[in-house]
Amino acid sequence: METNNNYFIINNFEKVQNGEYTNFLNQNELKKVCSLLNKNHTSYQIFYPYRDAEKVIVFKDVEPKISLLEIISKYELKHSDILGSLFGNNIKPSYYGDIIINEKKYYLIILSKLLPFFLTQFKTIGHYKIDIKELELNAIEDYSITYEVKKYLCNSLRFDNIVSVITNLSRNSVNNLFLKNEVLLNYEITRRFKKIEEGDIFSIRGYGKYKLSSVLGKSKKGKIIIEILKYN
Repeated sequence: METNNNYFIINNFEKVQNGEYTNFLNQNELKKVCSLLNKNHTSYQIFYPYRDAEKVIVFKDVEPKISLLEIISKYELKHSDILGSLFGNNIKPSYYGDIIINEKKYYLIILSKLLPFFLTQFKTIGHYKIDIKELELNAIEDYSITYEVKKYLCNSLRFDNIVSVITNLSRNSVNNLFLKNEVLLNYEITRRFKKIEEGDIFSIRGYGKYKLSSVLGKSKKGKIIIEILKYN
């Protein structure tokens, strides 16, 4: 789990200090790397592949080399399908940026060093055959994320409780999702009893990708009211 790996954070911090660029960082990783850079008075820039990008790259002197791919499929794909295939191919989360689904088109941002693999070997997502096409990055420069806003009542902010509320699954079924690594928090596998916070992003295979937007307070019966953004 890269977010909780101090070596990963320190390694990316040292890359910037040495004038190189980091791997893709989610928002939690970004905070940690930037905190180290600020403490050491190291100047840096943040590269956003598009204006709403959640996974970004920090650099100092050398601009990052990234590639934009379009995933071409005859069948409708879900964010969780693409994420599952990346995981199944042992592609580290730090090697790719956001997965974009827009008007039934599918895009993936990757470090350019992975381009040969994706062009020659990434041929299926789930049971579906796909094609990969490389595009210029400006093809998504105007893209912005859209969400469906939902509110839920929950007993706690434990990750498994949130998953249960959203999916309406039993405790045993939710536990099985965690055992099968079918839920990710901030793009990584994590413990089911971890408490999630505002701004955390998570995905549930077969259900979609979400963000905990805000904790709104408590109901009259003492339940926690949360606002969840479901990615379209």
